[in-house]
Amino acid sequence: MSKRKTIKRGHLLVGLVTICLLLLGIIFLIRQTLPKLFSAKATNGITEIAVLGDSISNMGIVSANGWTIQYKTDVDAQFQESSQIINLSTNGISSQQLLDSVLNNTTYRQQIAAARIITLEIGYNDFFQNRTKYQNGSCGGTDNQDCLRSMVTIFNNNWDAIVGQIKLLTANNTNNVAIRAFDIYYSVAGVDQLQSAPYNGQFYVLNPYLTQMNTHIAQSASQNGFLFAKVHSAYNGSSGAEDPIAKGYILPDAIHPTDLGHTVIASLLKSIGYSPLTPPAIKDTDGDGCPDVKELSSDWKLGGQRDPNNRWDFFDVPVPAISATNWNLPVDDPRRPKFDHIISAADAQAVFAYVGTRKGGPPNSRGFSYDTNYGYKMGLTNDPNFTDGMFYDRTPSTDSARFWRTGPPAGTINTQIAQLEFSLFQKGGSDCR
Repeated sequence: MSKRKTIKRGHLLVGLVTICLLLLGIIFLIRQTLPKLFSAKATNGITEIAVLGDSISNMGIVSANGWTIQYKTDVDAQFQESSQIINLSTNGISSQQLLDSVLNNTTYRQQIAAARIITLEIGYNDFFQNRTKYQNGSCGGTDNQDCLRSMVTIFNNNWDAIVGQIKLLTANNTNNVAIRAFDIYYSVAGVDQLQSAPYNGQFYVLNPYLTQMNTHIAQSASQNGFLFAKVHSAYNGSSGAEDPIAKGYILPDAIHPTDLGHTVIASLLKSIGYSPLTPPAIKDTDGDGCPDVKELSSDWKLGGQRDPNNRWDFFDVPVPAISATNWNLPVDDPRRPKFDHIISAADAQAVFAYVGTRKGGPPNSRGFSYDTNYGYKMGLTNDPNFTDGMFYDRTPSTDSARFWRTGPPAGTINTQIAQLEFSLFQKGGSDCR
C-alpha cells in the first residue's frame, strides 16, 4: 500500500512538472509573440514620423505649439489618419552623437526603418560649441579658427553618414519614405555683430563657416533626393545677418524657437509637401484640380458629389485665359494662367474669352484659338493632344438635380457655356482648395 502511494505521488509529481513546463512554454510563446503582433500591425498610410535631432526637435515635440506638433497636425489632415511621432531627438547632442545613435542604437535603427516620414535636424550644437571656443580664444591656430575649420569637415562627414544610414535602413521599406530636413539658423546673429566685448564682431568670422555647413545640407538634399526647408533664410535672411531674436523667433535663452519661431519652421516643412508620398487629401485621380477626398464628399459647393474618375465634372479653368502673350510669363507672375481650384467669376471671364472658338476653327475676334496647346507647354496638362480650348469647353450636366456635374467638351465654345460657368459661380461655385 505504501509502495502504491509512492508511485502515485511520483506520477503526480511528474504531471505537475509537465504542467509547469507547458505553462512556462506558453508564457514564453506569449512573450515572444505579442511584441511581434503589435510591431507587425498593419498600417494604412502614414503612422510614424521619426524625428531625429537635438533640443530644437525635442522642444518641437514637448511644446504644445512646437513645430513637430504642428507638422503632425498637417500630416493627419493630409493623410486622413492619426500619425504617431517617434522621438529620436536628444537635448544638447552634436552631429557626432546623433551619428553614434543611428549607427549603434537598435531602437533608433528599428524606428528609422519603420518610419514613413523622417525629419532630420542637427548641427546647432556643433556650431554653438565652437562659437564659444572662438569667443574665449581657445579655438586654436594662429588665427584662432582651427576649431571652426575642423567643425565644418566633421559636420559634413557626419551629416553624410547619417543620411547614408537613413537611406540604408529605409531601403527595404516596401512603402515610399519621405525624408525631410532643415538647415541651421544663427540664433544670435544680432549680438554677434556687436563690436563690443565679448562679441567683437565675431559674426563676420563665424557666419562663413555656418554658410559652408548649410550649403552642404542643401547639396546633400539635392544629391540624395530629399527636400529640406530653408529655415536659415527665414530666420536670418538671404545675407544671414538678420536677427531672429528681433523677429520674435527666439526665446530669451537665445537658442530655442518661440511659438512663432516653431510656426515658421512648421510652415516651411509643410510648404515643401510630402513627395514621394501622395496624401489622400491631395490625390487627384482624374486631374481635374479637385482632390478625390473632396469629390467624394457630400457638399457640392466644396467639390463634393462628383466622380474622382471624371475629368470634366469640375469646371475649374486656368485663369486668366491662356493666350499667346501670357503662357510663357515667369511662374511667379500673377498674369501667368494657373488653376486656382475654385469656380469663380474669373473662371467665367476666362471661358467668355474663348467664346467663338471651335475645334479646327480660326481664332476668335479676341485672338484666342481652340487648337493652340500653350497649356501643355506650361505644364497644365501632360497630354500633348489636350488643346487650350478643351480647358474652357464643357457640356451641361445630364442630371438636372446635379447641375454642377458638367460633361465633356463639345468642340465649340459659345455664350451658353460661358453662361453655364457664370451660373455655377452665382449658385455658390465649388471650392476645392
